[in-house]
Amino acid sequence: MPAHDLDDLLRAVRALIEQDSTDTEALDIEFNLLGERLLDALQRADHTDMLEGWRRLQRLFEWAEARLDD
Repeated sequence: MPAHDLDDLLRAVRALIEQDSTDTEALDIEFNLLGERLLDALQRADHTDMLEGWRRLQRLFEWAEARLDD
């Protein structure tokens, strides 16, 4: 998996998190679609890229959790 593919997917997830939308159903659908694409990309990656991808995803979730706590 090229690094820019992962970057694009993680940026899209972060942008969704930053949206101030009241349409939670639409956000759920978008999150699910992005999640499927992200998992597919990680599964196709070699071992090193996969580990880095999971680390970056974990940092994104930690950022999102901290944002929700504010």
